[in-house]
Amino acid sequence: ALIAFLVHVSMLYLPWGQKLLNTAPVSLKGWGVLIVLALSILLVMELHKLYWHRFVSRRAARPDPK
Repeated sequence: ALIAFLVHVSMLYLPWGQKLLNTAPVSLKGWGVLIVLALSILLVMELHKLYWHRFVSRRAARPDPK
């Protein structure tokens, strides 16, 4: 994952990568927005997993009372 991240960043900031892929550098403000969005998605997914493991998986593990 780290290598993929470094490849992406290099294509944004190295002149030959910008020319090859027609990209432009991301501003510091842009990076801030991206990080906040990524962390919000991470938070929502972790809360979903917590809910799932706490409530849904316990109900599925109980025998059906018939």
